Amino acid sequence: MVLKLIGTLAAAVFVVACGQGTSAEKSPLCSPDYQPGELTVTRDDPEGFTQEEPTKTTTDASAIEQVTRALCELPEPPTDAQCTADLGPTFVLRFTDNTGKPTEIRAEAFSCRYVNGLDIRRQAKPSLWQALTAAGLPSGG
Repeated sequence: MVLKLIGTLAAAVFVVACGQGTSAEKSPLCSPDYQPGELTVTRDDPEGFTQEEPTKTTTDASAIEQVTRALCELPEPPTDAQCTADLGPTFVLRFTDNTGKPTEIRAEAFSCRYVNGLDIRRQAKPSLWQALTAAGLPSGG
């Protein structure tokens, strides 16, 4: 009985550790029911850097959907990632759905290019920067 309980607990821990949690853990942006309203992107530069691009906003639902799709398809970074100590801009993506609920994502355009604010930390790829550029928004690509 004890061994069976230990085996069940070990299997549950394995499933959670491998990212196979419930859909309640997923970011609202990655839900098929997400209804975009507005996306504002701000380039947040470290002190001493010049902000080259101002904050821009779009309400184009198709463009916002492309950006959310690119975000939700980003991979998790490797566990053994070796990041440089350089600094650069972070892009703050503020999504507002059609009910007014906000979601903020921070995408780093330097070093390991981490993306934070979704269900899990992810790593930015060219597809994200391309979707932002196509929407006429500031990007790190």
